[in-house]
Amino acid sequence: LFFIPLLPFIIMGRDIAMGIVGSLVVSAITLFIIGWYKGKATIGRPARSGAQMLLIGIVSALAGFGIAYLVGTPGW
Repeated sequence: LFFIPLLPFIIMGRDIAMGIVGSLVVSAITLFIIGWYKGKATIGRPARSGAQMLLIGIVSALAGFGIAYLVGTPGW
């Protein structure tokens, strides 16, 4: 599963911007599917569980990006 966000970069080749957009879309879909399956396998509601997983994944990715931006080396 760790390679799923990397697939758009492999497919898009040298177009980094499209690779980023593709990676975000593929990651969001994957997070929702995993959450939906978790809700289906347990006693939860699949759509709500998928939305929660998607939201948690997006917020954690933004937090990680923000922290890396704040502590990152200028010029890199």
